[in-house]
Amino acid sequence: MTDRVLLVVHHGPLRQSLRDWLELELPRCAFIEAASAGEAVSLVQGSMPRLVVIDVDMPARAGLGAVQSVHAAAPAAPIVATGLEETGTYRAAVKGAGATAYVPKGTLQMELIPILRSVGVKIGPFPQPSGGGCAGPGLLCLRLLGGLQITLDETPLTEFISTKVPALLAYLAVTGRPHSRPALSGFLWGDTPERNAAKSLRTALYNLRQLLAPHLTVTRQMIAINQGGAYWLDVEVLTQRITEALRDNHGGLTHYGAALLEEAANLYRGDFLEGFYVRNAPAFEEWVLVQRERLRLLVLQALHVLVDYYTRQGQYAEAIDWARRLLVMEPWQEETHRQLMQVLALSGQRGAALAQYEALQRTLAEEFGVEPAEETRSLNRQIKFDYQRSLLATLRS
Repeated sequence: MTDRVLLVVHHGPLRQSLRDWLELELPRCAFIEAASAGEAVSLVQGSMPRLVVIDVDMPARAGLGAVQSVHAAAPAAPIVATGLEETGTYRAAVKGAGATAYVPKGTLQMELIPILRSVGVKIGPFPQPSGGGCAGPGLLCLRLLGGLQITLDETPLTEFISTKVPALLAYLAVTGRPHSRPALSGFLWGDTPERNAAKSLRTALYNLRQLLAPHLTVTRQMIAINQGGAYWLDVEVLTQRITEALRDNHGGLTHYGAALLEEAANLYRGDFLEGFYVRNAPAFEEWVLVQRERLRLLVLQALHVLVDYYTRQGQYAEAIDWARRLLVMEPWQEETHRQLMQVLALSGQRGAALAQYEALQRTLAEEFGVEPAEETRSLNRQIKFDYQRSLLATLRS
């Protein structure tokens, strides 16, 4: 059964903005809207919502009255109130009027979802974004992260006459646009005379068309991957997921955004075309290095956002997992070690946080002959002080 959520917000654009956000966070809920207390009471009596969200910043200070009216009409429905006021006195007044919880607007996106979970509102599962799976009849699947794996109908393709043939396919797929024959022959066979390079390209295309004709668009002038064909490219999916998650991140990452970033991070099995080498193709190798660095930085950004998000949510186990994943990718990045130390300390694992500092100290000394920065040393001193105070309190008790 679908949960119904009633949004009581006087200001129309704010109501629509709140609904847009909640529809991403609560894909299994249906939403109804009211602009006033009277309208809300009428809807509550007719629909019996699972949850009511009320913006108490109403004209003529009518917000508390709206909470009282809705609570009186549906005493079993949890009410989450939100407003600009942040004082404890006002929070108590709103709860006294019948609200289950009061969340200041400044922290709404961070605090609301845990409250909804506590009152039993269904969170997720999130809708599967388009282009998710790499299985299906006639599907060409290109995994270029962590190596090179190409399958058709879930069967590995191995009948390439040289490494330049899958290199050509990877380049067409990642760039996603048509290329002229001279440009491609120069790109992969630039070390040979033009006539020989053109012949090598024709041979490679013949091999590709034997294997993947429906997935290619080939003319006398241009060559491209068939964008309308059934193909899946991990690089494309990863980029789309991260871009979508971070596009509106100025208001704070949503739970759906976090799910997108996790999906992207799990697609990253290693560097772009890791271990794949093409001889006598310097232009291709240079392109690979550029793509490798671009994708690596994109994933690092996603991981940093995930650590920060889960830390703010108080989900420290998840934050620790993603911080450790970060350190696998950038073991000498002191900021990441510091981030992990902070999360370990927040989770109550102060001993582990101190051990993390010692590991960083050893790494920096052995690899670079330097000490951690003062900011990191200061954090270590604070954690050590808290740890010793905690041990002393335990002994005294």
